[in-house]
Amino acid sequence: MQLEHICNQVKDKNEVAIIEEYNYIARRHTIILTSKKIFSDLCLQLTCNLWLVLLDIIMCMMYCTDSIKVLPYWVYND
Repeated sequence: MQLEHICNQVKDKNEVAIIEEYNYIARRHTIILTSKKIFSDLCLQLTCNLWLVLLDIIMCMMYCTDSIKVLPYWVYND
């Protein structure tokens, strides 16, 4: 609130230009940091989902082949 009050009192064109430049830099850094956070969270989520799918496939390959051998005779005849 105090910073806004000080900025409203500034009359010099050079000071206004400096404030606008810092405002632009601050907004740019905010956008970059937010984008990096969103991208890293998305990559982490996709990686976790991929590992879960791969583990599911591996577990099925390991255990489903044994269970197929145990199925009754009538299942193979269909």
